[in-house]
Amino acid sequence: MNHDTNNDNRLAPAGMPSDAGIARRDFLRIAAFAGAALMIGASSNANAFWFLSSPSAGSDLMKELEIPTGWLERFGSSLPEYVKFLHRLRLKNIPVKAIIQPQLKVRGKIANVLPPKAAWKNMVPTLRAVDRLATVLDEPLVEVISAYRSPAYNRSCGSSGSSQHLRNSAVDLRFNSPPRVVSKVARDLREKGLFLGGVGRYSGFTHIDTRGRNADW
Repeated sequence: MNHDTNNDNRLAPAGMPSDAGIARRDFLRIAAFAGAALMIGASSNANAFWFLSSPSAGSDLMKELEIPTGWLERFGSSLPEYVKFLHRLRLKNIPVKAIIQPQLKVRGKIANVLPPKAAWKNMVPTLRAVDRLATVLDEPLVEVISAYRSPAYNRSCGSSGSSQHLRNSAVDLRFNSPPRVVSKVARDLREKGLFLGGVGRYSGFTHIDTRGRNADW
């Protein structure tokens, strides 16, 4: 007969918990403590996630990039996300504020808007081409005159329905150098394979787009 087994199965005296009861109690106490720790950890992770995704985090970035708070009233909750998207491109010569500014324009009663999220990526190769252009010109970008145009706003500009501004792949911009110099440098960079797209020379600005085929005017 196994005496150790019999000892393990002995009943405790009346009023005294058995060894098994003590073990169960200790187990429940440890389990409760572990559960509480998990809940605290989960709460901490949730708080960390809330901080990273909270509106205040986006507001801090907007403040850092000098985006006026009034623009949030104009464009709504999509503005902080769009600001973060543009900021992640890490452009050297094009401030995020300058890219968004043309979306504030109004012609008559027609106000321009932010590009739809599905079209955000269309602007990336164009902005990278312009960023490189500014580096080669060795001068700051003075102004982005036009970027994305909503269909209604584009019509108010007298532009065609095939405008690359509708795709959010075009910018009209101004440097201190005259458009004849800017457009020439842009075409030289295009010939070197920097981008495929249009270069348009106007009296007061230069148009650049990345339509996927070359065009000049």
